[in-house]
Amino acid sequence: ERERPVLLWLDLNPSMMFATRNRFKSVIATELAALIAWGTAKNNDRLGGLIFSSDEHIEIKPRRGKAAVLDFIGRCTKHSSWRNSQPATPSERNMMSAVSRLRKVTHPGSLIFMISDFRGLDEKSYSHIANISRHNDIVMIKIHDPIEAELPVSGDYRLTDGINELQIHTADKKLRDAYQQRYIDYENQLKTFCRQHRIHLIEMSTADDHIDRLNKGL
Repeated sequence: ERERPVLLWLDLNPSMMFATRNRFKSVIATELAALIAWGTAKNNDRLGGLIFSSDEHIEIKPRRGKAAVLDFIGRCTKHSSWRNSQPATPSERNMMSAVSRLRKVTHPGSLIFMISDFRGLDEKSYSHIANISRHNDIVMIKIHDPIEAELPVSGDYRLTDGINELQIHTADKKLRDAYQQRYIDYENQLKTFCRQHRIHLIEMSTADDHIDRLNKGL
């Protein structure tokens, strides 16, 4: 298909402002969004999107050309999430609201790239995404940090959100196993959902070469 709308759903919630190596998930997500945006312009497709966090949602109507790409990148860099020093509670992330907005602005036949760690998706969120997928093509790009999947072996580690600090002790194997199992369950839920609704899922870690992973995934 030619000249189809391409929508970029970019998550800049507080959980994306995290990494134990390389760059923050949010930085990688924004770079990937910019690459996809330039590819969209090259194909002469219309570019639009939704850039969101717990306190700011920016909707961009699809347009063609270099100006649309530069506008999208500019709105990414000026988003309030980069300046917000206050951590958000899980309820404030409100992923359902972002998915609901995406459903309202999406027209049938669109290609949608959802770039996120997908933390905080509830049943209503999944339901909205399933409905969107009936008449559109969706590519989910899931970004995680290695420590989210598995705790390091035996040690004391300090984590901070810039304000609060948390000390974790990982000597307990049962704790590490339970932590890992929670991540596996969450990941399996997402994979199963994507298979059921023919959604293409690309997974990458902050430790990966994310451009290479994007190329291989597409």
